Amino acid sequence: MRKIDFSLILKLGVLSLIVGTVLAVMNFDPLRFWEGIWDALIDGVEFIFGRGLDGLMAAGRYTLLGAMVVIPIWLISTIFSRRKKSVSKVEKTDT
Repeated sequence: MRKIDFSLILKLGVLSLIVGTVLAVMNFDPLRFWEGIWDALIDGVEFIFGRGLDGLMAAGRYTLLGAMVVIPIWLISTIFSRRKKSVSKVEKTDT
C-alpha cells in the first residue's frame, strides 16, 4: 500500500481542482447529487418490493447492466497496476 505523502496530497488536490472546475462548468451541485442518489435508492427499494419477483428480475438486469461498465474498468485498472508493479520489480533487479 502506498504511503500518504505530500506529493500524493498535492496530486489529489490538483486533480480535485480540475474535476471540480469541470463539474462547476457543467452546473453540477453536490447536494442535489446526493439527494438524487438517496431518492434513487428509496425509489429502487420501493420498486423492488412493490413489484415482487418482477422487481427482483429488473434489479438483476440493472446489476448486469452496471457490471458491463464497472467490471471492464476494474479489470483494466487491475491489469495496468499489476503491469506497473512487475515492470518496477524488473527494473529493480536489473540495477
